Amino acid sequence: MLRSVGIDSTKMYASMCRWSLEHAITQQGLSSRIADLRRVVPDISDQYTSPFEEDDYQRFRELKMRAMHAFQFNLTLEAIRRVGRPRLVLADIGDSSGNHAAYLKALTAPDELSAVVGINLDPVAVEKIRAKLVELRARAAAGQVPLDDAKGVAFAAQQLGYPPLQA
Repeated sequence: MLRSVGIDSTKMYASMCRWSLEHAITQQGLSSRIADLRRVVPDISDQYTSPFEEDDYQRFRELKMRAMHAFQFNLTLEAIRRVGRPRLVLADIGDSSGNHAAYLKALTAPDELSAVVGINLDPVAVEKIRAKLVELRARAAAGQVPLDDAKGVAFAAQQLGYPPLQA
């Protein structure tokens, strides 16, 4: 019915969802966390095995994933702090891209985590994690990110046959 009067219901739905997300982000105080995560991993379009259409990603999906990651990250930080022990090893079961590991290693205190281990049997996900490691190594070598940020996906080095990151 909306299409008959020239309204794209898909775009309208995405706009309403974006508006709702923006308000929820503000209400829950996630804006600064989203900025932190964006600094660590500027492009999260590789999060899922199947890519998004660019227009859909820009209009809605990127913000939805960032908000979800910020919420998940805050919960994970709370869990880490409640455990109260230094040098924890975390397992990310179903890791699809290495993004969460990068966030955790970059945004936690040096003594909080010893390692983040990504676990996935999907060869596409494993390849994305490999690519993330190579990209972060290059960014660290160019001085674009601290080496500690690049270590966020260093767990892939041992799993996938890469040598450890060097200072």
